[in-house]
Amino acid sequence: DPDFSVEEYLWQPHTHNDSGGLFHYNSVTGSTTLVMKEQLFCPNGVSKSSNEDFLVMNDMVRGRIAKYYLKGPKAGKWDTFVSSLPGMPDNITPSKRMPGFWVAIPMVRPNALLDFSYQWSLMQLVQAKLGLINPLDYPNSALHTVVVLFDEEGRVVRSLHDPSGKVVMGATEVVEMDDELII
Repeated sequence: DPDFSVEEYLWQPHTHNDSGGLFHYNSVTGSTTLVMKEQLFCPNGVSKSSNEDFLVMNDMVRGRIAKYYLKGPKAGKWDTFVSSLPGMPDNITPSKRMPGFWVAIPMVRPNALLDFSYQWSLMQLVQAKLGLINPLDYPNSALHTVVVLFDEEGRVVRSLHDPSGKVVMGATEVVEMDDELII
């Protein structure tokens, strides 16, 4: 939407707007189909498994990763791949070293009250009106950057942290190239 402002983007995590979805674009017909619309709050980053039997997609606001089955008995259904991430995941890329995915978490959640209130949009609205939360505070929480490698079962294989933000601050993507990580 060309009328979507930066201010609206900053408030997105507090609105509980579940208008996100996973879409399939057919380049031959030019048609787009809604594939998954299951309470996705600010989804971003999509990646295929090594066997191409499922997709994973970040659900930024809820701090989780969704799994959408492409093949097998669960085809067309979704599940939670990873829940309770320490922050808001941004982008997800396949690992080249092993079957798995790299996830960048550019900012940890700023406080427990905000974490708790993600369950109730009215509570967040009240907190925002009272000045208890402010989307402009998020850049301050970006000092602690986390990069995680998950295997295809959703288990943590490796995690890299920079709590001070002196080396990497606000990483939004991780890409493997040869024996190096590009963050």
